[in-house]
Amino acid sequence: MTSSTIKDQAADGGTTTQKPKPEHGLAALRQTEAQGLIRLVIDALFETQAMAFEIRDGVRSDPGEEAPPAAQIQRHLLDALSCLETADHYLRMLDGVIDTGAPLSEEPVPFR
Repeated sequence: MTSSTIKDQAADGGTTTQKPKPEHGLAALRQTEAQGLIRLVIDALFETQAMAFEIRDGVRSDPGEEAPPAAQIQRHLLDALSCLETADHYLRMLDGVIDTGAPLSEEPVPFR
């Protein structure tokens, strides 16, 4: 139970004011879709960051180390851009899910 639920219960005489998660129907499907898409967005942004770190490490190699070939850095750059474009794509899909007008639960989506 979240702290806001406890506060709601105390203010409401012990009854909860949260709407139950939809179990079936379009609302349940849309909520599952939204949760899946936001997880994909997070994964795509994580991979973008990983590629950016690879680029950074390649660009700032120590003087004694051999720098990676420019072609490898360029591949990482293209991979980072592709991951970022994928995140953009998933965000636009999420906007479409939310914009359908189908009711989504008011519960926050848990991040794992």
